[in-house]
Amino acid sequence: SNIGVKYLWKVDDKSELRVGAQYTQIEFHDPFPDAETFSPNRVRYPIVDFSLDRRWSENFYTEIAGYWSNPRLNNTETFAEICKTPAGCIDPTTGKTTPFGDATGKSVPFPNKGFGKDSKVGGFRELGLNFRNTLSLPNIGEVVAGVQVVSYKNDSDPVFPISNKANTITGVYADFRPVIPFSPDTKLSLALRTDFADSFGSRTIWKFGFRQPIGAFYIRGNGGTSYSLPRTNELYAESPTLIGNPDLKTEETETYNGGIGFSQSFGNVQVNAEVGAFHTDVTNRIQTTSGLTPNTYFNNDRITEIRGLTAELDVRVGKGFSFNVNYTKQKARLDGTNLQINETPEYMIGGNLRWSSPDDRVSVTLFPRYQGPEYATGGVNNSLRNNFGNYFLLNG
Repeated sequence: SNIGVKYLWKVDDKSELRVGAQYTQIEFHDPFPDAETFSPNRVRYPIVDFSLDRRWSENFYTEIAGYWSNPRLNNTETFAEICKTPAGCIDPTTGKTTPFGDATGKSVPFPNKGFGKDSKVGGFRELGLNFRNTLSLPNIGEVVAGVQVVSYKNDSDPVFPISNKANTITGVYADFRPVIPFSPDTKLSLALRTDFADSFGSRTIWKFGFRQPIGAFYIRGNGGTSYSLPRTNELYAESPTLIGNPDLKTEETETYNGGIGFSQSFGNVQVNAEVGAFHTDVTNRIQTTSGLTPNTYFNNDRITEIRGLTAELDVRVGKGFSFNVNYTKQKARLDGTNLQINETPEYMIGGNLRWSSPDDRVSVTLFPRYQGPEYATGGVNNSLRNNFGNYFLLNG
């Protein structure tokens, strides 16, 4: 269920204020067949946001935007009760004996994830504020610069061992989009951002992008760096089988990708095509141990190298028919090894096929996808490895 309100006040012909408020509640089930047998869950998600913008001139624009949100989750997860008595387990109500190692037919809730009052709330409160300015100079370029502040604080039940200290990140950013005098159709962008926080001091990331049209063809490329802080559960999880690691380092990523494409109309047929490649390195990738009791999270001190190729073809015939096919092939491995990392398919083939009646009253769309080899690896020294890929899906 969802309810919300929006308010717009046009202060004058150059300024306007927008305010919105929304409350969403979702009831859903998400059992996972490898662990959980029954998982009714409830999410409550209130959010309030606002924006105030002002156009000072044709070339200069300012926007202030902010939000408050407080999502909270009641999670119910149960696992199958297994007979652990070598002689078998006798059900006192029926007299039936369950053999050692078999499921008894009963479900047992995970700690703090039971029913009713035994389902403890997990959640957080987040505040954000963004002050952004845009300067546009004809035939010279555009600059977007500003300051963003985001504050995060735990709002979970005290049974969860999570710090209630607020974490605040302040970011200063700028994005430069110059116009090249001798090639005005060339699109260039270079963005820089520095974040400051008590938890990690400061970090600077950068991104770039370009696109060069050449007749019906184009060349594009982009790349940059990013970082990902450890998640709360990775730091503070506490259960009989998994504990958090408060000493986790920040995960860092450097990535580049590029492509050559084609876009052309042939009468009422529009054809778009592209081939590309990508190159990504992940440092301090956060993983879980396997085969230990309990397991925990750790930073892999080897670089995760992800290399791949992409291809895509999109065809539209008039207004009534279109199809798309796309292909991704990737190698995702630790440096110096040939073992594909977990849950990263070696290749994927996807697409869609759409038909609409001339009056647009009836339409049918199919979404086929084939997933190549994809592995789950575990145990001591990766002794357990299973390919759960090589499957086909069709949605419509």
